[in-house]
Amino acid sequence: MHQSGMSTSFDISEHATQDEPKLSAMLGLQPLDYHLTALLQRMDPGMSSVLELAVKALSARTREGHICLDLAGRDGIWPKVVRMADVEGGLDAWRREIAASPLVGQCRDEVRPLMLMGNRLYLRRYFRAETAVAEGLLKRAGEKAAVPDSAFLKKILDHYFPAEENERISLQKVAAFAAARKSLSVIVGGPGTGKTTTVCRLLASLCSLADTVPEVVLAAPTGKAAGRLCESMLAGKRVLESVNGGMAGAIPETASTLHRLLGLVHGRRPRHHKENPLSADVVVVDEVSMVDLFLMAKLMDALKPGARLILLGDRYQLASVLPGAVLGEICKQASWERSIDFIEDFKEVFGTALPFTSRSGVPAMADCVVELTRSWRFDAAGGIGRLARGLNEGRSPDVLSLLEEGEDPSCGWYPVAGAGDREAVLMDAIQDGFSGLMAARTPEQAFAALESFRILCVLREGPSGVGGMNGMVEKILERTGHVRVAGPWYAGRPVMVLRNDAATGLYNGDVGFTMQEEKSGDLQVVFPAEGGGFRSFHPLRLPDVETVFAMTVHKSQGSEFDRVLLILPERDTPVLTREILYTAVTRARKEIRLAGDRNILTIGMGRSVNRSSGLGDMIWKSKAL
Repeated sequence: MHQSGMSTSFDISEHATQDEPKLSAMLGLQPLDYHLTALLQRMDPGMSSVLELAVKALSARTREGHICLDLAGRDGIWPKVVRMADVEGGLDAWRREIAASPLVGQCRDEVRPLMLMGNRLYLRRYFRAETAVAEGLLKRAGEKAAVPDSAFLKKILDHYFPAEENERISLQKVAAFAAARKSLSVIVGGPGTGKTTTVCRLLASLCSLADTVPEVVLAAPTGKAAGRLCESMLAGKRVLESVNGGMAGAIPETASTLHRLLGLVHGRRPRHHKENPLSADVVVVDEVSMVDLFLMAKLMDALKPGARLILLGDRYQLASVLPGAVLGEICKQASWERSIDFIEDFKEVFGTALPFTSRSGVPAMADCVVELTRSWRFDAAGGIGRLARGLNEGRSPDVLSLLEEGEDPSCGWYPVAGAGDREAVLMDAIQDGFSGLMAARTPEQAFAALESFRILCVLREGPSGVGGMNGMVEKILERTGHVRVAGPWYAGRPVMVLRNDAATGLYNGDVGFTMQEEKSGDLQVVFPAEGGGFRSFHPLRLPDVETVFAMTVHKSQGSEFDRVLLILPERDTPVLTREILYTAVTRARKEIRLAGDRNILTIGMGRSVNRSSGLGDMIWKSKAL
């Protein structure tokens, strides 16, 4: 049997070293990594042992979301690899050996399968994508948009961003001012800091400032995130129409996934690219933390010259499940520092000094990134806000104290010693959490209940994973008479779509609820319809779905729930990091509960995701690529 032209009976032992079992375990090497190494060895029979080792490590790392292999060891992996393989020499010697291979290019225009840029080793495809994103961002960060005279700009921004109490200049107004000056705007902030509210008013401002009303499109990486963006923009438009009026009508009411926007079909060139760019004058992308490097590169390629790009997201959330940490790299060196021009221009328009420092030679990106800090969803000094901040900063004692001492009713802890007592500990919480959903008699009631409570899991598999927890919930609800699980489909089953399906118009991440028709008694799965109302499908018409009483933290990005129950894994796992904990906690509007072992939580808080990439250095350092 063959796959992609390669035999699955590949003999790893032929390409293994004495220390291979340990190395394989540490890096999680798979046959693909050995296939790639063997292919490159055939292309360069004189390949050095250092390069052979580096290729295996690089291949394995890209599968984990890294863009390159950092030979300087800043992520800690390469030093472990060379120690385990007993490789002699140091960084300079390793670089010389690697660079000596005809497979390795060191100039960005060279066409080689591997690229060595400084201390970073790339597969060429990854280097090209990273360079494309960096060039696209830098081009727009360096473009100064045509700005009307100061009096008119002040009038428009004061209209849509009135002064706060004590006449303070809000960061929302600073973000709007930054977006008016440049073709790139990056607005980041934690949950509830008003990113979409800000961009709604910002778009109204840009429309008012333009000679002709620009074409605006809204997009997000997933269908769920696009739906959430749509809801937020509609709410923002209603406020604008009732309070400010003006250009609210120019703001679109629909949002699409990036894949739909770009016309991405697996295995084909996107419909929109450099030769056939998007017609939009302004492109807004929400939940950018979920956007991987290759998707961002395709977006850069599809923007027409002069188009404004507005990126929204939370820099501390989980990165994409695919390679890269684009938003984190964009914000890598963001601070309270701005260019002298930015500070002087703002003072000329508003007559007010900003609380930023300035100096000459500030990277162009510094003027494009604005971080909103005030949360409107929950009090920053309240339980959820303090818990999120404590997790983000890795302050274990404060987090444990907040969870275990019960000082704030919005946060709580269920101690679970092992899989054996999880059901007994969580039974009441599960019954209480899903009682409203089980009592739902209309789609409106069902989806309100689905937004009210959700179980989030770090893992997909195992007793503490999505599969185990969904099975436990079904067992508890059946035992208490809420559902009758006679097969895979039953009334009361919530499901999530796992892949895009053009035939039904359903997309990955869409959530539906299974109900019984009153007249026929047949089961139908109901989904919210675009623009309001609901659509129903027979279960057999649906694409791949899974039960969604519980879902992974990754899948929950772009969603909010009144109450969240986070299930920690029973054993330590590398995927348990402060980013995944922070993301889970910030899905909750009113209440968060964690269930698990406190030692596992402490270990997870001490681990942070650090994906190797050169994107941040490319866009924040003045040195040419």
